[in-house]
Amino acid sequence: APSAPGEHRAPGAQRTMEAAISQAAALADPRARTAKYEEIIDAVVAAANVDGVKEVLEHLLEEDAQLVARAAIPHLATKLAELPPDAYADVAQHVLDKLRSQLSSFEEADHTLRHGLFDHYLREEQYHAAAAALAGLAMDQSS
Repeated sequence: APSAPGEHRAPGAQRTMEAAISQAAALADPRARTAKYEEIIDAVVAAANVDGVKEVLEHLLEEDAQLVARAAIPHLATKLAELPPDAYADVAQHVLDKLRSQLSSFEEADHTLRHGLFDHYLREEQYHAAAAALAGLAMDQSS
């Protein structure tokens, strides 16, 4: 049976995740590094590995090359929609909280996550939470 969202993984899974992240970080070419992070994101989302998603996000936000994070984090935001509904809201909110201090770099991901949360909360008939998700959207000041 799959583990509940937020449950700790076995030490072997932890080592495998660390090895994959280390392998991605060691790649010199930004495109190859981005592709490797996207593979890791795909795998942790497919496994509904909430801790893994959070771990990859933490590493991307520490990533020296912002170019890689700017490409991989929107991919993460899009892939999160594939998580089970009970895990989605928690993880999406966690990602939004982490991106808040760097919002100008990740507006696309913020937009994707807020709209995803809005849809999620509407399905759950949590209308105040749905409105709050959209209320945080950065509005384009140029129009």
